[in-house]
Amino acid sequence: MKRVSLLPEVLILGAFSFPEGCAASNNLRGHVRAIQSAGLSVGLLADQSKGREADKQPDGSFAYCGIPYWVVRRVHPYPHLHRLLNILLAWRDDHLTWVAERRPLAGVKAILVYPSTSRTVPLILRLRNLCRRHNIKLFIYVVEWHEPERYGMRWGVLGRADGEVQRRWVNPRLHGVLCISEYLQAYYRAKGVRTALLPPLLDLSDAMWTPLASRPEPMRNGKLKIIFSGSPIRERHDLILRAVLEARCHGTDVVLEYLGCTRDAIATMRGVGEDLLQQMGDGVRFFGWVPFEALTGILASASFGLLFREDSKWSKACFPSKVPEFLALGVPLLCNITSDLHQYLKDGVNALIASELSVDCLAATLRRASTLTTEHYQQMRAAARTTAQAFDGRRFGQTYRDLLVQSA
Repeated sequence: MKRVSLLPEVLILGAFSFPEGCAASNNLRGHVRAIQSAGLSVGLLADQSKGREADKQPDGSFAYCGIPYWVVRRVHPYPHLHRLLNILLAWRDDHLTWVAERRPLAGVKAILVYPSTSRTVPLILRLRNLCRRHNIKLFIYVVEWHEPERYGMRWGVLGRADGEVQRRWVNPRLHGVLCISEYLQAYYRAKGVRTALLPPLLDLSDAMWTPLASRPEPMRNGKLKIIFSGSPIRERHDLILRAVLEARCHGTDVVLEYLGCTRDAIATMRGVGEDLLQQMGDGVRFFGWVPFEALTGILASASFGLLFREDSKWSKACFPSKVPEFLALGVPLLCNITSDLHQYLKDGVNALIASELSVDCLAATLRRASTLTTEHYQQMRAAARTTAQAFDGRRFGQTYRDLLVQSA
C-alpha cells in the first residue's frame, strides 16, 4: 500500500509566488519562521506552475531552506464562460482543488489565506465550507485596504466590489485576522474579531540578509545613491523626481535609481511624463526586473532606500514591506511617515524623515543627507541593522501561539 504523508499543521495559500518573485515572498518566509517558532509545522501552496529545480524533493514537493511548498497553478484552456465562473464562484480554483484532493487532511489545524485583489470572496467562502467539514481553522492576512479611485479602473468593478465585501463582511466571519497595521487591527477589533498584529516579517537567519562586507561604501564625499524598489503605484513619483531635480540644481550630488520598474512605467505615473524624466538626465537610472540572486546586492549598494507616500486610508492600512528589507541590509530610509513607521523609524537614527509631502521638503532632506559626516552615516547604517531585528519572524512565535493554538 502506498504511504500517504501527512500535510503540515498550518498551510498558507494565496496570491503569491515562493520563495521569490513578489513582495509577499520575503514576508511569508518570515511568517513561516514565526509559525515554526510557535512549535507548528507549516507549508505553502504557491500560485505558480513550477518550483525552483534546486528545491525539488523526491515526493514532488519543493523545499527552500527547509520550508516545504507546493506549486498549484495549472494551465486552463477554458472558454470565456468558464473563466467568468472562476471569477464569480472560484470554480475549479487551483488552491481549492489541490486542498480538496489531498488526503488525509487530518493533520492540518489551520489554513491561512493571503488574498489577491480579485475573486477573493468566492474562494474564501468555499474554503470556509471545506475547513468546516474537516474541522480546520481558517484565518486571513489583511495587508492593505485599497482606495479604488486612486488606481482608476485597475481591477474593474468586480474587483473593487470583491475587495470591499471581503474586508467588511467575509473576514469578520473567519476564525481570525492577521493585520499588518494598527489601523487594520483597530477596525477588526471594533467588530469583535480575533486579531494579531504582525508587521512585514523577515527570516533574518537567511543568508540573503547577511551584510555584504565587500560591498563598496554607498556614500562617499557627499555622493548619494537613492533607490526606489517595487511597484511604483503607491509613491508620489512626481514629487520625488522634482525634489531630486531641485536638489541636483542646488549642487547636491544625488542619483535616483529604480529597481523593479521601467522608465515607461514611471513616465505614466501621475504628474511625471517623459519630459520630466528627460530633464533628470543621468540623475535617474532604471534597473527594471533583476534576478532574485542579484536583488540584495543592488539594494545594499544604496545610500538610502526611498518612500514618499500620501497620508490616506490606504497608506494607513498598509505597511511597506521594503522597509524591513532595507533595514536588514543596513540601508537607512529617506521617507515621510505613514502607517506604523513612526514606531520603527527615527529621524537621524535609522532614517531621514521629510516632515511633509512636498518637493521643497524632500529636496531639503536630500541636501541634509549629503551633509552627513561619515561617522554619523555609519551609525545610521548600524542602527538600521539593529532595527531590522524587530521584524525577525522568530520573535513572533508567541503571537502565532496565541492566535493559532489558543483559538483552537
